[in-house]
Amino acid sequence: MREPFLVQGLASLFLLLYFSTACAETDPRLDLKPTGVSVEWYQHKLDLNVTDVKTNLPGITSAMVDSVKGQLNTTDDVKLANVRLDYQLRPYLNVYGSIGKITDDTQVDFSKLGLGVSDLTVDSKGTAYTVGAILVGKYDRLLPSLQLMHSRIDLEGDGDDVQVNALIPAVGVQTGYGIFNTSLVYQSVKATYSGTVSAPFIGEVPVTVDTENKDDLQVMAGWYGQLGKDLYLSTNVGLNGQKQLQLQLNKRF
Repeated sequence: MREPFLVQGLASLFLLLYFSTACAETDPRLDLKPTGVSVEWYQHKLDLNVTDVKTNLPGITSAMVDSVKGQLNTTDDVKLANVRLDYQLRPYLNVYGSIGKITDDTQVDFSKLGLGVSDLTVDSKGTAYTVGAILVGKYDRLLPSLQLMHSRIDLEGDGDDVQVNALIPAVGVQTGYGIFNTSLVYQSVKATYSGTVSAPFIGEVPVTVDTENKDDLQVMAGWYGQLGKDLYLSTNVGLNGQKQLQLQLNKRF
């Protein structure tokens, strides 16, 4: 499922680039100053799938883990504060990079493995690094866009890391009250978490878990508008049961 969607997304990227170039003279972003500095807040609570478990828990074999790992309910609760720098290379093309501090609270339901085995709970802090690009076109009041994003998150735990790739097609409508938009967020999340579980008689046992996001596609809605001279606010919220919220305050120079 993921590979065909990515191929379609890349095809859409080239089509949008052609479309945006043709429409650049009427693009609403022409009046923006080229450089922007933003502060961002992002949070989500997503379900994850366990893809691999590494542990020496006595009595629990690899075959047993493989047979139940699909039932190990896993949730990921993230809060992220970013500083972001962006630059408008063309009226239709914006590139950006950001760095931020993240808190990541993850729980894996290991109690399903056997009586007395505790869940794995990992409360981590770390640093997130993100790069991306946004293509924007214009057709009357409609503003199609496509965003590509890659993030690497270094968590404090030994061996803990998260990789995120996202492809975000969106359509906005320009109104007298700002731009209202809807987007489809195709997101591939690969995350590794290390911690301990407790078992009767043997105490704490180290565990490493590989995970990926359960739902590839999220639906979001947002608003973008001007608050003052060269000052803009954008907001986005999740609509399909995934708890997501993004706020960005952007100053242009």
